[in-house]
Order: sequence, then C-alpha cells, then structure tokens
Amino acid sequence: MTASSDNLAGISKAEVSNFLAPMAPQRQVINWLIKILFYGATVLVVVPIGWIAVSVLLKGVQNFQWQMLFTLPLAVDSTTSTGFVHNQISGFAHAIVGTGLLLAICVSISLPVGLLTGIHLRSAGLASPVGLAMGILSSTPAIIAGLFIYGLLVPHIKFSALAGGCALAILCLPVIALTTAQALGQVPAGYTTASLALGVSPTATLWRLVLPCALPSMVRGIFLSLARAGGEAAPLLFTALSSLEFPRGLIGSPTPSLAVTIYRYATSPFRVQQEQTWAIALVLVLLVLGIKGLVSLGTGHGDRD
Repeated sequence: MTASSDNLAGISKAEVSNFLAPMAPQRQVINWLIKILFYGATVLVVVPIGWIAVSVLLKGVQNFQWQMLFTLPLAVDSTTSTGFVHNQISGFAHAIVGTGLLLAICVSISLPVGLLTGIHLRSAGLASPVGLAMGILSSTPAIIAGLFIYGLLVPHIKFSALAGGCALAILCLPVIALTTAQALGQVPAGYTTASLALGVSPTATLWRLVLPCALPSMVRGIFLSLARAGGEAAPLLFTALSSLEFPRGLIGSPTPSLAVTIYRYATSPFRVQQEQTWAIALVLVLLVLGIKGLVSLGTGHGDRD
C-alpha cells in the first residue's frame, strides 16, 4: 500500500484506531448521564402536555353536546335532568360569536400596523429602538395590556368589543412585526439585487417580489399570534368583561368570549357549569388547532410551489 492510502483523506491510522477504540468507562458514564438528562427533559415536557390534552379531550367529549354550539346559557336548576331551567341544554353560542368578533377587531388593528412595522425592521434591524420596543412588548404580560386599555379606553367606551380587541391587538402586534421582519430577512438578497438591476423600483421590488416570497412565514406568524390571543382571558376581564347574550355592538356593552366563559364556569359554585367548562375548552382547543392545521397545509403547499 502507498503512503497516500495509509493517510486517506488526511486521517492517519492512529486517529482511526483511537476513534474506533472502546470508550473509556468514565466517558461511558458521562455519555449515559447526558442521555438520561435529555430523555428526562423530554418526558418532563411531553407528559404534562399529553396529560392536559388527554384530559381536555376525554372530559370535553364526555360533557359536550352539539346543541351547546347553537344555544345561549341558561340559569342553573338542580331539579332538572339537564341541570338548567326548563330542562333544556345550556350552550355557549354567544361566546363563540364574541370570540370571532374580538379576533376580527384584533386582526384589523394589529395586522396593518404589524406588517408595516416588520417592513421597517427589515431595514432598521432588530437592534433599532423600534425593534427593542417590539421585543419588550412581546414579553409583556397579557394582563398589563388589559390594564393599559382599561385605563385608556374603558372610561370612554365602557366594557366593549372594541376595548377587548385593542387589548388583544397589543399582544398580537409584536409577534406579527417580529415574524414579518424575520420572514423578510430570509429572502435571498440576490432577489432584490437582481430586481433593482433590471430597473424595478425599490417599492415595487418589496411589494411584488420580496413580500410574496416571505408570505408563508408571515401567515404562520399572524395565525400563531391569533391563536395566542384567542386563549387569553386576563386582558378581556378588564376590557370586554363578559355577557350572557350575543354581542350588541362594538362599544357600550360587554362582549362574551370563550376564554372568559371558561374562567367564569371553572370558578362557578355549580357543578353543572364546572363540567361544561371542559366542553368549552375542547371547542377552543379544536378551534385553535384547526386554524393552525389549515395554515400549515396552506403555507406548506405554497412553499413547495
């Protein structure tokens, strides 16, 4: 054999032998300890999530009836078989409609502002004052957003859908802005360079080339923020409050939501309402997962194209 074959690809026989040699006992112990730590951390994360998911699924299905999706809540009556007055089924259709209204207001406010902020951050950078502000805002507790809107709007427009939607918009704004900036930053710079070299204006390059390329990631960020907002109860307790009826408008009257209804029923002294909490939670979880699933399928298809 030649010298070149003994030192193939720059690796000597001694190095190969050391690599293939059995691991020393001390290193084997360390290797097993690290594996145990990794597997243990995985179990600590997966088991609670799985336990919560299974609990919501089993107890939600057990206490769910289709009529709940189309009826309003009723007063509790322990003398009837259903647990409610007139022996009828109490529902939460008002909370479903109210949640949709709150999210619609949230999107109409946070989406345009978040997109424009993300476009600005693409050129200014995340280290700019606006980027730092978005970073701080993204870590702000949800209840702080509710208190801010409570002091700013509720004295003027009372507990209402508009106040609740503004509180949720504060939570969605930094997520949309930061996701948009990151998505635009992932578009190859050569696209922009080539477009400008062909004489296309910077504005047309941004709207006709860069934004369409980043759209799938931006859509994911938008719906992730909505999924978070849809499950928030704390800011709505200070802004939209709650109601047993369908929303009456944007201002001047409390607006129901699934998250706040879950909170109210979970803290209710009546067992029948506590059991119905699981059915409402199941609907909320399925709604969020359904939105995420549709977005993943849609944006995934867009990426392949």
